[in-house]
Amino acid sequence: MVAHLAEIDRREVYERDGAQCCFVSESGVRCTAKAFLQYDHIEATGIGGGDGASNGRIFCASHNLNAAKKTFGRKHVEEKMRLRQRRRSDTEDAEAREKQDKLLLALTSQGFKKGEAKKATEKLAREARTLSLQELLRRALALLVPR
Repeated sequence: MVAHLAEIDRREVYERDGAQCCFVSESGVRCTAKAFLQYDHIEATGIGGGDGASNGRIFCASHNLNAAKKTFGRKHVEEKMRLRQRRRSDTEDAEAREKQDKLLLALTSQGFKKGEAKKATEKLAREARTLSLQELLRRALALLVPR
């Protein structure tokens, strides 16, 4: 129920702000961005702001980042961004290792010797982050099976 209410509030803010960044410069000019929009809390929840629509606004990514830096400080925000990037990278690395393990298992279950299957898997290690397991298997087979 709580998540549902938060979604209703966010939708209300999005519609109220006209699906456009609501940042207004000191000279009174409103940002025209209608892409890469983010929900922003006028008073950050981390310092006591509420979750209701009255405390929400729509900002483009750039203005949202600037607002966060004003509220929490540049150093704090940049550290949070580095931490999030590190977590994302760690997750991608773990997913790539899992794909490599599955690829090695698939190759050995098809009768390839573990050593040669491992070499093919290692050659494709860099691509494991971006390719599907199916595509990795195709490429490994191309390395292992002479034409």
